[in-house]
Amino acid sequence: MHRLFLSALTLVLLVSAAPSQTLAHSVSANSLLYIRSYSGDPIEAMKQVFSGGGLYDTPVDIDGIIDMMDEGLQQAGDMMDLGDINLGKWIRSIQGYEAAITRFELTDGFPEVDFVIVMHTTMADEIYSLVSGKLIEDAAADEVSENEMEMSMGEFSMNIGRHDDMIVFASDQRQLRETMKDFGSVKQGSLAQSPTFKRAMGSDDIPKYCAFINAKHLMKIAREEAGNWGGNDAGSFEQIAGGLGLFNLAAVGWNEQDTTTHLAVISDGNIPLFEMLDCGKSGHEALDVLPADTAFAMAWNGSADTLWKKVTTFLMDDTRFPMAPMFKERLISLQKQIGIRLEDIAAVATGGMSMAMLPDERGRIDRFQENFFVTVRTSESQKAQATIADLMTKMLTPRGGELVVTNEGDRTWFRAKLPNERDTPCMVFDGDGIIIAMESAARRALDARSGNFPTLARYGVCKGLPQQASLFAYVSLKAAMAQQSELAAAFQRVRDGAGIATAINVDPDRIVIRTSKPITQILGAFGAAGVIHETQSKERRVIRKDLGTIAKAYREYKAKNGKDPASLSALGFTGDKALSYPPNRPANVPGKSYKLVSTEGTDPEDEWSTIVVVCPDSRFGRIVGLINGNVRSLSESQFRAQFTKQRAPK
Repeated sequence: MHRLFLSALTLVLLVSAAPSQTLAHSVSANSLLYIRSYSGDPIEAMKQVFSGGGLYDTPVDIDGIIDMMDEGLQQAGDMMDLGDINLGKWIRSIQGYEAAITRFELTDGFPEVDFVIVMHTTMADEIYSLVSGKLIEDAAADEVSENEMEMSMGEFSMNIGRHDDMIVFASDQRQLRETMKDFGSVKQGSLAQSPTFKRAMGSDDIPKYCAFINAKHLMKIAREEAGNWGGNDAGSFEQIAGGLGLFNLAAVGWNEQDTTTHLAVISDGNIPLFEMLDCGKSGHEALDVLPADTAFAMAWNGSADTLWKKVTTFLMDDTRFPMAPMFKERLISLQKQIGIRLEDIAAVATGGMSMAMLPDERGRIDRFQENFFVTVRTSESQKAQATIADLMTKMLTPRGGELVVTNEGDRTWFRAKLPNERDTPCMVFDGDGIIIAMESAARRALDARSGNFPTLARYGVCKGLPQQASLFAYVSLKAAMAQQSELAAAFQRVRDGAGIATAINVDPDRIVIRTSKPITQILGAFGAAGVIHETQSKERRVIRKDLGTIAKAYREYKAKNGKDPASLSALGFTGDKALSYPPNRPANVPGKSYKLVSTEGTDPEDEWSTIVVVCPDSRFGRIVGLINGNVRSLSESQFRAQFTKQRAPK
């Protein structure tokens, strides 16, 4: 039932032709929060989101899920004794919603909130009449006028009204009537007219899907609350937040369009924190050269040397940072301990750095140490080699280790040799890049850089992003789906290179984040995976029953004969007793055979991981029968890992 609830909720939240009049035109520019989600046609919007957005080989059909949702809503209506009311029809009529918090204050630690919520629906008159009638009949609300009622629940109360194709919920009568009065006109000093709102949205129009937070008001509340702490804590907060410029923050804006998600944090002037982080911009080449099967990666284009100087200048300024004396002392002590200045290390990474996590040969991403690598970009390779050699020698010598330097063509390898430690990270200098990783991961990165392995550039993962940014990042959808058994069927249908890339630009007065695909498209892809899993549930149950039957027969045969069965016929599954898949096939279409798996080389005591039979069709996920007669659904990575131990079926 939880999937039915989520499907229904999606219809309400999804946000085609939006009306020109919005709640943002009717509330003050000083509002603390504004959210808008408007689709026009929730069913079509839901289909678009859950279709997979081109991330799957073919669009995902969710008509079956919508039918199930309608059935669930009908049952819910019957349970609530709603009579002829059709909940499914009601939900389909909801074109969108808007919400705003117009006032938020803390009084003795307790919040006082003025809010307004607007639901746009083509059935506003019918829904309002039926709901208000039932609430008034149950003494849960009082009628104020034909189109207004006041509802009370203990200490909480709100006013509800109807205006044209809108149902409005407000914190009190004044807020309700003021909002409804302003509908159909543009209120002077409204949020929609605010330059701050437009800057945060990155648009002069009100996006269909957006959210806005008045950061200036939030920081004012935080400042006032901190003042109530008293003592050194209040002073430290004021000094640090003021020194970083956080009281100059103006707003946070999010909006989603057909091809991207936009998130911005803006200020009324330069923010010292942003100025520190603004250390250079460049293209996405550092991301493009990473292996195509990268699970997660970030490429920062700033200069570590510049960042170090900016950050230490702030941390050593006791007028802006109250713990400056302690920081100075700790920094001096650390540099004496390692025998090298940290600014010399930072000066190595003048061209930025990137980091990436690769899946192993099984598709798993949990072996962090073995499959993670960092690439540092430098403008002075020889100087960098000398600095790193000095650092590594000083760190290894006290532990009885040594630095081993070798050359392979144009590449120089630095390997740390330590007593009683076989596997240690290494460094390899390749042109202007320094790769730091375990050797296997370093060689995988080098293969991609040299063109011997496909890279992310093949899939154009940064398409649609700005050509210059402070930082680029990438997350692979395929790698994520390889980790969960419920996503195994969907994994087979996800396109290679499917994922989301992000560009983050830091400027002195703002931080702007843009994505290569809308966030809802990625969330919808996971929702589509759930649809795929759900629509195959009946067939999976039949397959699981078949595999359990075969696994038990396999176990009995092996116990009796002391060897693995050579075929399903040896287990008696022939003729009328033959078991095959898929279950729901036409009567004139022959079934396909399940595959037995040899137990050769497995641990006889490990009955919970020894596979003896599989369903070869991965469209149903990775379903396997075990030697103990049980059946499991595995993730793609678990399935691959098991067949590094056992011989895969032919």
